[in-house]
Amino acid sequence: DLSIPGSVTSIGKYAFRNCNFTGDIIIGDNQETSKSLTIVQYSFSDCSAAGLKLGKSVTSISDYAFAGTSESKSEWGDNFSRDQDIVTTRDFSGELVIPNSVTSIGNYAFYLCDKFTSLSFEENSQLKTIGDYAFTGYNNYTSIYMGFTGELIIPDGVTYIGNHAFHNCNGFTGELVIPNGVTSIGNYTFYNCSGFTGELIIYNNITSIGDYAFYRCNKLTSLYFEENSKLKTIGNYAFAGYYNGSSSDYSMELTGELII
Repeated sequence: DLSIPGSVTSIGKYAFRNCNFTGDIIIGDNQETSKSLTIVQYSFSDCSAAGLKLGKSVTSISDYAFAGTSESKSEWGDNFSRDQDIVTTRDFSGELVIPNSVTSIGNYAFYLCDKFTSLSFEENSQLKTIGDYAFTGYNNYTSIYMGFTGELIIPDGVTYIGNHAFHNCNGFTGELVIPNGVTSIGNYTFYNCSGFTGELIIYNNITSIGDYAFYRCNKLTSLYFEENSKLKTIGNYAFAGYYNGSSSDYSMELTGELII
């Protein structure tokens, strides 16, 4: 195992990039005396490990902190290019638990980390923002399907969920709960999350739903807009079923009436 003590307050850029561990990566601890720890950009990018355990001393997970590689032939630097021809997923396994001390998850933080089997957030979470592409398996050249299963309950304090944040997380099989503090749902946020079931509630604080936001979420059984809604725009293909021009198209399974 790699165990980083709770006395550490910052882990720098590229500190452990491209390290392959046979055991777990354990970052921080749960002691009250522990310092606040920020995992900065690229700290563990391109790493593999049996599992990842985050302690309550972790307060921020920055952009690309644990990301896999999706790059051009040139060196992957700060000016990340999405004109890509190399894709490498990361081999973290088991459950990913975000401790309640974390306030932000950056863009691409867990990008291409496709071997995790579940994603959960501790109770009394202080999380406010989930960045663009934070948990996605999507890139321009191929689709990597994330391994998360079960339900996805986003903490109540979250106000922002980025574009493509859960794109291709099609292993989720339970309900999707979006908290009422969220004011907008970005483009492609839950694209191809085809396993979500049950009712989807759009709370009245949401003002916009982006293009393809729930595209191919075809196992949802009902869609409900809360009373006194502030919703202004619903984007292109926002709730569309999958379409490929053939008889094998997947339609949405929504039942009941639709009142906008």
